[in-house]
Amino acid sequence: MGIYSPDGDVDSYGAEEVNLRDSSGVELLGQKVQAASLPVVLASDHTTLPVAITDGTDSLTVNSDGSINVQVGNIITPPTGVAVSTNVFGQVNSTAGVDTYYVITNGKTLTLQRFTGGAEPHQSGSIVELFYDSLGNSSALVRIETVFVNGMSIQVGISQSFTGNGTRRIVMRRRVYASAAREVWGRWEGYEL
Repeated sequence: MGIYSPDGDVDSYGAEEVNLRDSSGVELLGQKVQAASLPVVLASDHTTLPVAITDGTDSLTVNSDGSINVQVGNIITPPTGVAVSTNVFGQVNSTAGVDTYYVITNGKTLTLQRFTGGAEPHQSGSIVELFYDSLGNSSALVRIETVFVNGMSIQVGISQSFTGNGTRRIVMRRRVYASAAREVWGRWEGYEL
C-alpha cells in the first residue's frame, strides 16, 4: 500500500490531497485487510489526528494531548479457578528493594496473567520486579518480569504457571535507583487452579 497524490491537489488548509492505493494502483476506500494487518483508525478535523490500534485483545490509543494509553487484554479466571492478586503501594527508600511474598497454595497451579508497576517521578527512576522463588528463601530467584518506571505506570501481560508445594512463592520487589524515598507500587494478577 502506498500514499499517492495523483493530481497534486491542495485543499483550503494548504495540505496536499492524498489517496491511499494498493501496489497495483487501485484506490483504497474504507478498510482493506492484508497479510499481517493491524487495524488502525485515523480521523482528522485539521487539528489533531487521534489514533487507535487494536488486535482484538490489546489496544493502544494516542490521546489528543499526545499521551498514550495501552490496555492489555482482560484477565480471565476459569470457572473452577480462584482469582489471586497482590497489590502493594507505599514509600520505598531502598536500592536493595522491598519484597512482598505470595506462597503458592500447596498442590495448586498459579497462572500469572498481568503485572503492573508505577512510581512517582524522580531523577533516578524506580523498578518493580516479579520473581519465582522455587526454594522459598530468596536464594534462587528466577525473573518473571520487570518494569522500569518514573512518573508513570506500566502494565504487561504474562502467561506463566507455577505449581505450589507449600514453599514455592512469587516475590514482587519494589526498589529505587537512588536512596531517596518515593511512592512505588506494584500489582500482579492471576488465578490458582
